[in-house]
Amino acid sequence: RDEKRLYVANYYAGSVGVLDATRGNLLNVFPLGKQPAPDAARRGEIYFHDATRCYQHWHSCATCHLDGGRVDGLPWDFLRDGIDNGKDVISLVNLLHTPPYNRLATRPNARYCIESGVAVSHQVTPDPAEVDDLLAYVGSLTAEINPNLPKFAEAAQRGRALFEGKADCVSCHPGPYFTDKRTHNVGVTSANEPNARYDTPSLVEAYRTAPYFHDGRAATLRDALTKHDTEGLHGNLRKLNPSEIDDLIAYVLAL
Repeated sequence: RDEKRLYVANYYAGSVGVLDATRGNLLNVFPLGKQPAPDAARRGEIYFHDATRCYQHWHSCATCHLDGGRVDGLPWDFLRDGIDNGKDVISLVNLLHTPPYNRLATRPNARYCIESGVAVSHQVTPDPAEVDDLLAYVGSLTAEINPNLPKFAEAAQRGRALFEGKADCVSCHPGPYFTDKRTHNVGVTSANEPNARYDTPSLVEAYRTAPYFHDGRAATLRDALTKHDTEGLHGNLRKLNPSEIDDLIAYVLAL
């Protein structure tokens, strides 16, 4: 009550730290009893959030894949595929079920994707056991309850019929993960990658993965389906009227 102490839950250590609220220095640590030995997924979660595993200790996997493996909404320009062609961060939910990986689909399996991702972004080579743990953690990430379901329920029902029928979205985004695991050109070209063939993204939890497309050029789903589809390559969207596009967006936001 005197605002002189901060009590902080140390999630990964199973303890509570006491800090001086003015100076920020650690005063004490209280263990919360004997902690169970971490399984592979728990060890992977700890690695995922540990910036000391990175060269120079300045970022972790969770820096970009925050909120439990989701996205930070920023394009990152890794030099392995050239310069000035940043790629939007992908969600890791259901990752083990949606190969191949990265926006250009150059990573054939999840192990290689994680191992090479750590090596390139962290500038360290992970041990095989560490990759096993990261795979276990990523494999534990599943979709959460969608808060949009009550809001979009009625429109989403109409949108689903369009998604599976008139709009023909289902050809490239079939369930249950809403990706055909192939690359397509939907007209989002760039000077450094003129063939414009990119991996079909999963639409699971699309409501929390903005911005959209490989480089994050579309701030909203509406922009993705209208503003950035000038060639009409994205399904049969040109056959939809504005009201139908509203319903289609409601369905995708409810996935």
